[in-house]
Amino acid sequence: EHGSYGPWKRGLVKVMAEENFHLRNGRNWSKRISQAGGEARDELQQAVDWMFPLTVEWFGLPDNLKQHSTQLDYRLKGLTNDQLRQQWLSTVVPFMESIGIRVPAHQEGDGYVLDYPFPCTFDADE
Repeated sequence: EHGSYGPWKRGLVKVMAEENFHLRNGRNWSKRISQAGGEARDELQQAVDWMFPLTVEWFGLPDNLKQHSTQLDYRLKGLTNDQLRQQWLSTVVPFMESIGIRVPAHQEGDGYVLDYPFPCTFDADE
């Protein structure tokens, strides 16, 4: 959507349709499971507790720690890592709150703040 490279832009139209399907499916099932309550809801909460920090990492390093901006310079990527992360958080956090699932992030001003150190360091032994 924000890039300038024609072949990618055209190819990503189909990818976006597929991703939107997965997004709708995930939202529908998350809502159903949270409403079911009991063990199912507890397992959903455990999955979110485990996956939320991993998913935040998908967007890459915070902008202040990045050393290369070539993708932005050549407009292969239209938004910075932090902008993409904020866009994702602005969708996920309100949705999860609306279905009663806790996430380690909160709104502060016009953006969202993580409630844990970022970027994460992972200990393979734990």
